This record gives sequence, structure tokens and C-alpha cells, in this order.
Amino acid sequence: MVDFVVKDNRPYLIEMPPRPGGDCLPQLLMVSTNLDILKLALDVAANLPWHLDDIRFTPHMGIRIHAKKSGILTAVNSRILDSEPRVKQLHIIRKPGHGITMPPADYDSWLLGHMIINTQGWNFPETRCMLLARRLEIEIQP
Repeated sequence: MVDFVVKDNRPYLIEMPPRPGGDCLPQLLMVSTNLDILKLALDVAANLPWHLDDIRFTPHMGIRIHAKKSGILTAVNSRILDSEPRVKQLHIIRKPGHGITMPPADYDSWLLGHMIINTQGWNFPETRCMLLARRLEIEIQP
């Protein structure tokens, strides 16, 4: 994880714990700012100079994709999202046959992946992103 603010179109680091990012944070930063946070973390650890000249910011949102029920993942169909230009990344981490157990019994197996969506110019981006995510067809059998 990393906390930063953007001022004058440049990111300023506030805090960076030892873990350089989880979930889709590294991918979200790469797509939305052209910042490779994992490389930056290694550069900081090696006391190398930072190269932030290529940083640019475009509003994006990362959405975690979770299963809605326990069972066996049988299919993920994303064809309907293939023609959506705002979906910049769809990353499914589970394959058919994956067993899903819902929280609180298991907080890992229900995570199926993430989407990164360009939200530039959108009003209510969280609502629009959730509507896009609902287009992803996920089949789970008991």
C-alpha cells in the first residue's frame, strides 16, 4: 500500500509501508499514472534516484471481483466487456474448477480478480463502474 497526494499533476509520497501494494493497486497506478510502484519501492530500498518524469494522471477506478456464493467456479464470460473501451484491464485470477468458500470461513477463495476502468469525465463513477462489473458473467455450481 502507498499513500500519496497529487499536486500540480505530480504524485507526492506520504507513506509507504513495507508491502508495496496488494490487490490491484500496482496495476491501477500503472494504468492511471504510468507509475510502476513496485519498481519505485525497489529503487527506494536500493537508495536509487526516483524517475517520475513520465507521471501523468487519468482518473481510473479499480474494482475487486468477488464471488456471490460458495461452490465451484465453472465459467467466467467477459465477452460483453470486450467492446467496452473504458475497461482498461480485466484480470481473473481463478480458473474453472476453483472451489469458493465465502467469508467468514475463508477470505481468500471468493476473490476472483479485478477490473480497472477509466472514469474520466464520469459523474457517479462508482455506480457506473459497478454496473460495468455486473456485465461480467460468473457461473458457480454448488
